[in-house]
Amino acid sequence: MYLLKALSDAGYLNYNKRFRNYFPTSRIRSIGSWIEGHLPDNTEIVDVMKNLRLRFGETVAIGIQNDLNLQYLKALESDYPIRYHIREGGQRPLLEAAMGWMIMSALPDASVESICLRSNQLLREQKYDFETMRRRLADIRKIGYCYIEDQVEPYFASTIAMRISVQYNKQDIVIGLGGEKTRIAENAKSIIKEMQAAVSDL
Repeated sequence: MYLLKALSDAGYLNYNKRFRNYFPTSRIRSIGSWIEGHLPDNTEIVDVMKNLRLRFGETVAIGIQNDLNLQYLKALESDYPIRYHIREGGQRPLLEAAMGWMIMSALPDASVESICLRSNQLLREQKYDFETMRRRLADIRKIGYCYIEDQVEPYFASTIAMRISVQYNKQDIVIGLGGEKTRIAENAKSIIKEMQAAVSDL
């Protein structure tokens, strides 16, 4: 179990807390190629990512939940000098990412409360307030997408995220498009419209 946990923390495996199982991510390719057929490559999802990346020039990524984190399964980076840099298999806290909020919007309140509690325990501070997050997630559920400034660098970037009806390791995949917040703001209506249309076709 310690080896699996270490591989999960390093981004090689995804941990599904609900089903208590581990599943490989794209980073496992650096170890071996046998898993290629199980990864979300060469599918309609990647075509959608490529089209959004081509249309708006911003970084596009897909990800799922890995315990307390958002784990990136695949990313197509922007060519802009100022852009999101995302490493496939990389992770960041669910509570600090638009894609993470999108994931949590599908979870029951009890699960979100547990994520806030455990995240605070790890940090040894009361950084995340459940009631505040509960209200934010309720708003996301109403509109069907998440559009927020980056929670770590709010002066720099924004992301728009949506859930897609495809699963990986028995979990819903979310897609996000992010970049410098002025560019995202200027194109937000078009981005949301085109993302919604693309997601509905999957």
